Amino acid sequence: MQDAHATTLMQLAIFLVRAGVADGALPFLFVEDLCEGNTLDECKWVFSLLEDNAETLKDDLFLTRGKLTLLRLSNGLLRRASRTADNVFCGRVLLFLAYALPLSERSGVNLQGAFNVDNVTEMDDVEIPTDNSVETQILDVTGIRYIILYCFVLYCFVLY
Repeated sequence: MQDAHATTLMQLAIFLVRAGVADGALPFLFVEDLCEGNTLDECKWVFSLLEDNAETLKDDLFLTRGKLTLLRLSNGLLRRASRTADNVFCGRVLLFLAYALPLSERSGVNLQGAFNVDNVTEMDDVEIPTDNSVETQILDVTGIRYIILYCFVLYCFVLY
């Protein structure tokens, strides 16, 4: 699809939703349909249609009906994109979701409180040097004391 035609169709979809003729999910369905039949490189351009109209699509008129479509589209794009080769595109998708959806959005909240408790990070004990080549300062940050060691080359944060 040519660039001008896709942009025109996106503007038409937004106009139809604002006129009350079409469902609020129409712009998101349009982008989702375009992404299904195209390569990932073309999907990057198609996704820019959403980014260009982000301020308009953030409105409740669009998000109340199109939220699930937007999440499905974003998950599909993230699944297709390589996390290492297409990390900029993955970041664009995640930034758009963070911009469009509120922080209290149900899809981004851990409702059940399930955490990965199997991952344990063990801290090594570090001895604080007593010679005069290192300055030591103790900071109290929200009740947690950190000892900051200032060296010429290395900054070391040690939990006290």
